[in-house]
Amino acid sequence: MSTVSVTDKDTAANGLTIGGTGTTTANTDLSTVAGGATTFSGGSYKSLTAQSKGNISQTGAITVANATTLKADTNTITVT
Repeated sequence: MSTVSVTDKDTAANGLTIGGTGTTTANTDLSTVAGGATTFSGGSYKSLTAQSKGNISQTGAITVANATTLKADTNTITVT
């Protein structure tokens, strides 16, 4: 099983951009915490958790097999 956790304490305007595909969707969990905005550039995951003090958005396709939790304080969450 593979778990990836990312913490971005940078609150600058550039935020956090993360994406990619794990070895297999069945064993890849992704959890992020960002001091600014978070952008997902795509990928396939078993589960996805994101906490962001800024907006949360995506620029590429995201596939999540199980639970997805997105928290953006009082900011916008945009997913398609």
